[in-house]
Amino acid sequence: MKAFGIALLFVATLPVSAAALSRYESTQLTCSRIQSVLTQDGSAILRYRSTRNPGVVLYDTYAAQAGQCSYGGRSELATVPASDTNACKVLKCVAKKGGGR
Repeated sequence: MKAFGIALLFVATLPVSAAALSRYESTQLTCSRIQSVLTQDGSAILRYRSTRNPGVVLYDTYAAQAGQCSYGGRSELATVPASDTNACKVLKCVAKKGGGR
């Protein structure tokens, strides 16, 4: 029983996974606020409605800096709609291309 308690304590101290990323509706924030959120959080999920099909919600992970994307990921320049502009510049986290080991 003591070993179980120690194991539980160990698991409780492990870093939180990517599932803990904050989620924001980009169109409810100004571009400046989106930049602030990314700087504060490091990375976050931004979501917004598609302009081609408003019934579809689009979302991705975005970061303040290239190194803040998940392991094995990289960043590329992208834009998201904000409350004050249709093209707020952000870094979008994407999977690395190529299948090398």
